Amino acid sequence: MLHQYYVKTGILTKEEGAFYSQLQTLREKSDYNCTYYATKEDTEPRIALTEAFIEKVIGLIQ
Repeated sequence: MLHQYYVKTGILTKEEGAFYSQLQTLREKSDYNCTYYATKEDTEPRIALTEAFIEKVIGLIQ
């Protein structure tokens, strides 16, 4: 739904949509794959990008 209503309409960029998809994939791996453990290398580079994404979403809902 994010891509349909926010990326395709230009509210979010394609890069932001792709980033969200990456985060969703990591979450699903960690929730549903008993052998997957997110490493520091998987998560640390995404922290600042995630914070920026959250700020943008907060701005959209205010």
